[in-house]
Amino acid sequence: MSNRLQEDSIFFTRNKVVKSINLQRNSLTNIPALVRKNRRLESLWLGNNDLANLTIKPLRSLRRLTDLNLYNVGLTNLPKTIGQLKHVKVMDLYYNKFTELPRQLGRMKRLEQLAIAHNNLKEIPTSLAKLRRLNVLYAHHNHISQLPANFEKLKYLRVLDLGYNWITVAPTVLGALPELEELDLNNNNLQEFPTVLLSIKNLKRVYMGSNPLWGREAMNSPYAPQIKQLEAKQTVVTY
Repeated sequence: MSNRLQEDSIFFTRNKVVKSINLQRNSLTNIPALVRKNRRLESLWLGNNDLANLTIKPLRSLRRLTDLNLYNVGLTNLPKTIGQLKHVKVMDLYYNKFTELPRQLGRMKRLEQLAIAHNNLKEIPTSLAKLRRLNVLYAHHNHISQLPANFEKLKYLRVLDLGYNWITVAPTVLGALPELEELDLNNNNLQEFPTVLLSIKNLKRVYMGSNPLWGREAMNSPYAPQIKQLEAKQTVVTY
């Protein structure tokens, strides 16, 4: 990482040894074609390159690839072919320029952790509800105001970060997520206490700071009883 490597200056011979490659902060404009020679590659980090015209063709044959990092690579659109990466479990799309995500993302059935934070998303596509193994979703710093109703299908979702968005009313679908343990609603536009929190059975921690539903001191607000109810259920409330 942190060199001036271009894709035509990176060479691999066919091998079954290399499992992890970190090419962050170079001068790549696409995924080096010869990456596919690493038949047992599990982790590929390409962050902080200029991959605005990304094609995922070199990755199609890598059946062991489970970790893909595309952090801050200048993407305005995620290729629809991303759905062909059937084995990826962790994908990082932080700091790109997405205004929407392709429905084909829902075909990545083994995805367990997805980071789409620091983009320009106004909504999360309904196709994400097909990611039945998803347990961590980082979607903070976007323009999201609601969640799809079919998110109730995400039965294994444990961590959901929706901080720094445009939520004025907490999505009712949150109450249908049986494994949700950590929820971040910091820096939104919540006007009233999200009573749906009281119905989330396994909620262990919730962040609600910097919302207009209370002033500088939440325990002096009309919502102090609800906070105490959450705390009585062993939920840590940060305000």
